[in-house]
Amino acid sequence: MPRWATTIYYNCDTANCTTQEWINTSGGKGSFWDLLQNARSVNTWHLFGLHHDPFMFHQANLRYTDSASYTIGSQSGKMSLLMIWSELILQEMYRLTTWPIITLKHDDVGQSFINRMTLDNCNPSMNYQVSNGKITGVTVATTNNVCGTTVPVTFPGTASTTQSGTVNEQIGSDPLTIWTPMTGSPVSFTLGSAVSLN
Repeated sequence: MPRWATTIYYNCDTANCTTQEWINTSGGKGSFWDLLQNARSVNTWHLFGLHHDPFMFHQANLRYTDSASYTIGSQSGKMSLLMIWSELILQEMYRLTTWPIITLKHDDVGQSFINRMTLDNCNPSMNYQVSNGKITGVTVATTNNVCGTTVPVTFPGTASTTQSGTVNEQIGSDPLTIWTPMTGSPVSFTLGSAVSLN
């Protein structure tokens, strides 16, 4: 399973341990707070890149019972390294966006990677339908207009299609994504409100 390594090292259960390992193995400099600033920058970049890869943590990172107290943004108290990292990254994501953060169970992450590889091999493409300087719709195609998984298309507002078997996904304030099967023909969508090209 692909996953992102973090600067919370697999064998560390304290801030001092992971900071020293960061310095010794990864060219890190400074304190635990410097490590956290680096972690915030690096790991939110992965999330904003819409990568599906989970982040890698280990049992030692869960040590909580006799851990020290920390203040991470608005949260204070005794925290494990995993708790510190999670608070830091999630607070930064919520500072910058209102996107939902969804955690999948291991089997679902695996299926997500299989679906992504299948989709990549279908070579999806999209063409805009333009009228009077405005985008009024889009048409999605794949190699031979078939694919072993659905194709996600994200819209700035509402959209409609005559294609059967589509699934709408909209979580919180997330934009609408319509997952469409490809069954032998390109699939066209009409935007609820046209988008100006100017």
